[in-house]
This record gives sequence, C-alpha cells and structure tokens, in this order.
Amino acid sequence: MRGLFTWIGHGLKFVFGGFLGWMYRHVLLKVGHGFSSAFGSWWPYVLGVLAVFVGALAGYVAFRHRTRSLQAASRQRAVAAPSQVPEELERLAEAAAAANDFETAVRLWYQAGVLRLTLRGSITSGPMRTDAQLVRELPSRTLVDLASRHAQIVYGRQRATSDDAQRAREGWRVVVNESTRSLVGS
Repeated sequence: MRGLFTWIGHGLKFVFGGFLGWMYRHVLLKVGHGFSSAFGSWWPYVLGVLAVFVGALAGYVAFRHRTRSLQAASRQRAVAAPSQVPEELERLAEAAAAANDFETAVRLWYQAGVLRLTLRGSITSGPMRTDAQLVRELPSRTLVDLASRHAQIVYGRQRATSDDAQRAREGWRVVVNESTRSLVGS
C-alpha cells in the first residue's frame, strides 16, 4: 500500500509540484502557524478536511442554485404552454423533426399531447404535472411508453432519434384517441 501512495505522491508532485510548492511555502506555512499552535503537527490534515468541506458546501450551493433555476424555467414554460394551441405545437414539432432536431420535436409533441388532453378534460392541470402523475391519472400503455422515453430524452439527456419523433407523433394521437373513447364510455 505504501508503494501505491508513494507512486501517487510522485505523480502529483510531477503534475502540480511547482504550484503546490508555492502554495505550501506562501500560504500553508503562514496559515499553518496559527493552526499548528491549535492542532500541532496535524494542522495540514485539519486544513485539508476544511478545504474538502468548503468545496462540498460550494458544490451543494451551486447544485441547488442550478436546480432551482431549472425548475423556475420549467414552471415558466409550463405556464406559457396553455396559451398555445395544440395544432401550433404540432406544426412546430413537424418543423423541428424536418430540421433533424428530434429532441425538440419530442418535447413539442409531448406538450401538444398534454395540452390536448387537458383541453379535452381527460386530465387536470396537465402542463403542471410530472410524467408519473400523468400516467397515474390516465392509465395507458402508450402514455407510459411516451412518458418514459420523454423523461429519458429530456431529463436523462439521451439522444433523440427520428424514430423517437415518429413514435411521439403517432403515440400521442393514439393516447388522445384512447382518452376520447374513455370519456365517451363513461
């Protein structure tokens, strides 16, 4: 085990040696004097733990900020969507698919389908619902498949293909027809 740490140390010294040496002489030794009086020879470890803690805290704050800004943007898009007409969204989806922007096409087909279901009364407050909530409210195998693939593309950042756009186009027509039949039947 000692050999592994020695090898890692030599590698780090080769890559970061000049910078780390300067940091040690000009920063750590000066800061370390105060720490050494409090922590003895353990001060570099205490300082390292503090640095990791500060880094983790900064990462957490940055993640929360990014998550909140993405949620706000999503809410803004969701609120703006009902003012659009499903036919307009479908036309934009067709244009996006023709331009080989399949992710946008899948997103637009999804928005158009949810908006159409909301306007028909098949679901309540559709644009504000998650994929899972939509599937629970309107049980349909086609909707399950569409919502799953939508989540993989939009949130999982998987690459959308022309097949995905085609399945979204055809699948949302099936879901809307199924919901219409279930409304007529009830």
